[in-house]
Amino acid sequence: MKKIALPFLLSWLMFPALTAQDSQVGTITYQQILHYSFENIKIAHGADERTQDWIAALPQEETSVQVLSFTGEKSLFTEDESEKAATPEGLQRALMYENSLQAPRPVIQKVYLDFVKGQKLEQVEYLTRIFLVTSEVEALAWKLGSDKKKILDFTCMSASLTLDDQELVAWFGPEIPVPLGPSVYGGLPG
Repeated sequence: MKKIALPFLLSWLMFPALTAQDSQVGTITYQQILHYSFENIKIAHGADERTQDWIAALPQEETSVQVLSFTGEKSLFTEDESEKAATPEGLQRALMYENSLQAPRPVIQKVYLDFVKGQKLEQVEYLTRIFLVTSEVEALAWKLGSDKKKILDFTCMSASLTLDDQELVAWFGPEIPVPLGPSVYGGLPG
């Protein structure tokens, strides 16, 4: 298994903003950082200096804002379109080329979880079409790390998860008693 076999590695930084007095109802805002490696382009072009210079000039990461709204029984995760910045044209071309060198993958746009029914409903874009996919809520095999850092006023701990040969790193705050996370990545103790 390769740690970074895909063109990007997801890192999640959590910026909590609990908006209700009850800790089981609220909103959490996340910042998603996509790290781009452009491995498929590098493999396709080898040591071509012009291509390497083009890749070096591209942004190596992109940031978006995600919102998780929840109650004690249900949650909805979606991207905050009002905070979405336009992707630079050169990066758009590079990502289109990078993606053309691999099999198409579905993109999860929204995730609704019903904990009472144990049901997950995902809005997924695949090959320019939108699908609603219903499944059971699954427990993820997180590995808790020993790294700690302060995010806002919370002491957060690291956790990692390998999913489809992609390593995901998350930071969670045990002081926040909500085991939810961005997209389908919940199940951490905070």
